[in-house]
Amino acid sequence: MSETCFLAAFSEKPCEGRLRKVHLLPKQRLKRAGLDPWDERSWVWACGGEMGIEGHHGELDGYKLTIPPDRLPLRLIELAEEHQLLGYLHHRYGYEAAA
Repeated sequence: MSETCFLAAFSEKPCEGRLRKVHLLPKQRLKRAGLDPWDERSWVWACGGEMGIEGHHGELDGYKLTIPPDRLPLRLIELAEEHQLLGYLHHRYGYEAAA
């Protein structure tokens, strides 16, 4: 597998467990918007420990790890723009859309 843990760059802890699909836009929010929660633009590969909610995935979900807004994947921003979900990116990551 050539993928690496996207979230490792934002934590001082080492990776733990296997790589998993970690949503940067929550599945429930995508479902409420009528979107496929597994749209590849909504998630990144990240370590998740044995149960998937540990490692860097657990840190992100537990708000112990933050992604700087300028490091969010462009594909995620494009998805949010297309479906009026920029408000979530602002609330969760502090992302400000260009004027």
